[in-house]
Amino acid sequence: VIPRSRKGYVADEEVATTSDSEQLMEEEGRMACKDSGALELASTITEARPSTADEGTEEAELFFTGTGSALPCKHRNVSGIMLRTSREGDCMLLDVGEGTVGQLYRMQPDFDVTKVHAVWISHPHADHHLGLVRLLSERQSRGAASKPLLLMAPPNLFRFLEEYANVDPTIRHSYLHVDCSSMVAPRTLLQSIRAELQERLGITKCVAVPVAHCPHAYAVIVDGTGFGRLAYSGDCRPSDRFAKEAENTDVLIHEATFEVGMEAEAILKKHSTVGEALTVGQKMNAKSVILTHFSQRYPKIPPIPDACNSKDNNVEE
Repeated sequence: VIPRSRKGYVADEEVATTSDSEQLMEEEGRMACKDSGALELASTITEARPSTADEGTEEAELFFTGTGSALPCKHRNVSGIMLRTSREGDCMLLDVGEGTVGQLYRMQPDFDVTKVHAVWISHPHADHHLGLVRLLSERQSRGAASKPLLLMAPPNLFRFLEEYANVDPTIRHSYLHVDCSSMVAPRTLLQSIRAELQERLGITKCVAVPVAHCPHAYAVIVDGTGFGRLAYSGDCRPSDRFAKEAENTDVLIHEATFEVGMEAEAILKKHSTVGEALTVGQKMNAKSVILTHFSQRYPKIPPIPDACNSKDNNVEE
């Protein structure tokens, strides 16, 4: 979303400014649309289309607090995704970049941070976790001490939080420690953690997949959401293992830092291009692909290949 300046003013009284010629053009346009049969066709399609919404999808929501890489800019914030799983607002965050909590309040001024029950941190780079400290502090101040946050993160992030607790002791017992490495198949979460995830969020399974980016970088596969199976790549090069383990996923969220044609830079920095991300979606047989983590060099998003054709892009693990 690109901020736009507010130009002009709102008059106290509505003033009619439409000229006769503009009214005539508008009437001609309506008649042409009616004569073409487009309205009738649209109505027929809408009535005939089967409803795919169920109770779960009505409760589910994905809200991106940021889709940029490295550092915030005027166009977009850094990585952060809210996955809402119930009408009551219970949710999980996938990465918590700087300013994530502020973005949640911007979305909903009365947002209840105590409804954030779990957080997944994909890797220890700052643009994916700097908002975590504020989240922990806010939850404690809002009375969530009896329900510690389920924090699934790389081991070095917990060392960072332990040191930060010397500055802000309120966060010391604000989370339950879950190391991402303990979630890599065939290992599974402790029964107590699985029970907490299912009770609080309805999540039935949460699996980590090691990916090529930096030490302790992981993708995640989440089952039991209102969308069905959801897979999130974090930052990484395209991964055949991730594509295999998340096969037939309903929603794939994949980083697409660079445009097609910048594969050499993507390899150097261990990121993915748009084409490579779409290829992972094809290999995964994903029903939907959402691209994120765009380089801040792009005012909007990197150019998308025509017809999303990414067959010629190589995928490496």
